[in-house]
Amino acid sequence: MDAQAMPMGDDDYLQNEILIYASAAQLYAKINFPEEALELIDLALKKAQESQSLYLLDRLYAQKAANEVVLNNVQSAHDHYYVAYALSLVTHNSSLTEKITKEMAEYHIAPLQVANDA
Repeated sequence: MDAQAMPMGDDDYLQNEILIYASAAQLYAKINFPEEALELIDLALKKAQESQSLYLLDRLYAQKAANEVVLNNVQSAHDHYYVAYALSLVTHNSSLTEKITKEMAEYHIAPLQVANDA
């Protein structure tokens, strides 16, 4: 897929591309290939950031953190869980917020202190 050939304003194409990378990364993580999963997540993040899109960013950062835990990249996992947590609050993705909170507790990562009205 060539994002440069994408017509301006074609958000569906971009979202599908990001979703494909995210889905493939999830598959690689499930079959215990965390490094390959991280490569695909980074591609999806790059596409989203280049287009200034929030689409799936909360989930992508959560996936990234979980794969970094598997690879014992504790500080990176810590940082990316915080980003995922903040984005899940921004997008009002309460199920992901709860999942991230559980995973952070499981991996002994201190939760962010956020005001109730955030």
